[in-house]
Amino acid sequence: MQVLFRLALLTSFAGYLPIAAGDPAAKQEHPPAKEIIAKAVEWAQWHHEQKFYKRWRLEHVYTARHLNDAEAVQSTETRSFQVYPLAGEQFYELETRDGQPLSRSDLRKETKRKREFIEKANKKATGKSSVPDDEDEEEFNFDHELVSRYRAEVTGLEEIAGRSAYVLTFEPKEGPLPVRRRADHALNHSRGKLWIDSKDFVVLQVDFELMEPVRLWGGILGSLSRMHGRLTLTELGGGAWYYKHLDVYVKGRVLVKSFHQDMRLEWKDFLPVASSGGL
Repeated sequence: MQVLFRLALLTSFAGYLPIAAGDPAAKQEHPPAKEIIAKAVEWAQWHHEQKFYKRWRLEHVYTARHLNDAEAVQSTETRSFQVYPLAGEQFYELETRDGQPLSRSDLRKETKRKREFIEKANKKATGKSSVPDDEDEEEFNFDHELVSRYRAEVTGLEEIAGRSAYVLTFEPKEGPLPVRRRADHALNHSRGKLWIDSKDFVVLQVDFELMEPVRLWGGILGSLSRMHGRLTLTELGGGAWYYKHLDVYVKGRVLVKSFHQDMRLEWKDFLPVASSGGL
């Protein structure tokens, strides 16, 4: 599941490209893409430093429709989570599967997972953890290192969710791009469009698609043959923003097992921690 959560951000980023002379967007005198992106990065870094996730609890619902080669739905699964701050981090606690309460086996697994999460978070907070975190393979920040691998172009100004936003298209730069984590394979082969608030420079929405099939570590770990989706964000108040919806279509393989899914991830029912009992 953690990998799926991080797919929400895989292609939410653009890079630097001056607007070409004669482009209609240039005639409207929009700021250059480089300037818009730099301000969006600055805002994202500020937002990350505020650790707003410590102030909210919410519900997360994951729905996956498993498809056959003709893209007909073969089965559907749903999971709901309570999301809240725990031991200085954010914890997704599984509550239901397919609308049903957890089995005894699932409850035991969740209890163990929660205990291990707290132990790991405490070690991380005290600097005592010497075990590498496998999830770092999918962790990344919206920063200059990430956006520098793309080129972007401003195509206009649109209203989205009642806010004025710059519209940018993006695609990877030509030539070798860094590959340090599994996620980089998809990042380096993705393009799309993003909407950045023209006042606060918040990324409001991202449309993305994989440009071509991608092999993970030479195909040993698996491959992605198709992927596209849309991520939207919502404002919580007090400067805080959070994911709202992520819709993803994905087809590929993990080791020897194929997958073909149409997924929706939803975050809702946000409550300030102080008014919901706190943790």
